[in-house]
Amino acid sequence: MKSKVSHSIKLERMQQQILEYLGRLIHEEVKDPRVSRLTSIVRVDVAHDLKYARVHVSTLGSPKEQQDAIEGLNSAKGFLRSRLSRIMQTKIAPEIVFVSDTSMEYAAYIQKKLEELNIPKSDAEDEEE
Repeated sequence: MKSKVSHSIKLERMQQQILEYLGRLIHEEVKDPRVSRLTSIVRVDVAHDLKYARVHVSTLGSPKEQQDAIEGLNSAKGFLRSRLSRIMQTKIAPEIVFVSDTSMEYAAYIQKKLEELNIPKSDAEDEEE
């Protein structure tokens, strides 16, 4: 049981490190013009065998700009993987797969729809404020 827990902690630590380091590398070292300064890493999911990492990326802009950013990151993933391995001081870094994360747009869409409903606050909610 203890080995499962320690493996889980190692996995979470690796995911957090990849998120932090990749975010920094993308902003400081990726020179591809398709990758906007408004590109950020939202979440990293590392496989249990630590060989693969799915990196969820959010880019503010049009769907075309978002797709361009993913393409730019995918073209730079060999560079990013080698830099990541060096920074994390591991023999190998996981194979990186960049995917577009649309959760922010979806949240904004839901918020807009809720505001369009224009539901008045109840008296109980007004008293709490």
